[in-house]
Amino acid sequence: MSGLATAHWLHRQNIDFTILEAGNEPGGSIKTVKENGYTIDFDPNSGLETSPFIRELVSRWVLTMKWFMQMKLQIKDISSKMMN
Repeated sequence: MSGLATAHWLHRQNIDFTILEAGNEPGGSIKTVKENGYTIDFDPNSGLETSPFIRELVSRWVLTMKWFMQMKLQIKDISSKMMN
């Protein structure tokens, strides 16, 4: 957001500038995702542990995602073997 704030200030001062953004959207590491009726905000501090509840929730999510990723790889391996 600091880049967009700076761009706003430069524009108000009639100073020419170019914004370079690494991602597809402005805002740097700040993003809002809407998924299955939920809104999730990501910011530079999203990964910080703020309570034991968050730590446990993230731990369970990581384990679930690892399991899912392994299953996906196994399914891919099975389908590629079936193709040969």
